[in-house]
Amino acid sequence: MSSPLSLFNYNVARRMKNLTDGISKTVAVSEVITGVSASGDSRGMWWEAWGCQYSYARTPNSNIPDSSWSSVPNNCGDTASPARPKKSAPCDASLTTWDPLYSARSNHSSGVNVGMADGAVLFINNNISLSVWQAIGSINGGETADATAF
Repeated sequence: MSSPLSLFNYNVARRMKNLTDGISKTVAVSEVITGVSASGDSRGMWWEAWGCQYSYARTPNSNIPDSSWSSVPNNCGDTASPARPKKSAPCDASLTTWDPLYSARSNHSSGVNVGMADGAVLFINNNISLSVWQAIGSINGGETADATAF
């Protein structure tokens, strides 16, 4: 079996038939924290090619800072601004190569809202296990995880 895939990837088209884990068991989208306008922080910006991405490498609202490319001036923006408190979207702009890693994040203290591929909207608790979070984030991993249990 090939590596598990997520529903959306940059310049990759998928069809519902590609969701072999089932559309009710696959996350399509999640909340993300938007960067501060005009700060250089493109996280959550719909108009930025990489802005709306997030990864299943860490659980929602992870305390581990998002990783961002350091050659972009002020890439993490003003993380202490009132518009986006540092605790909500920590960021580390010390990467030396282009390999950003952004987590699903929200301003909710206990989790994030996600849209499932079948159209359902669920609230996923920050305490979800990483293995289950990754399972509901893949379209073809063969997992049986069900986000409605959380």
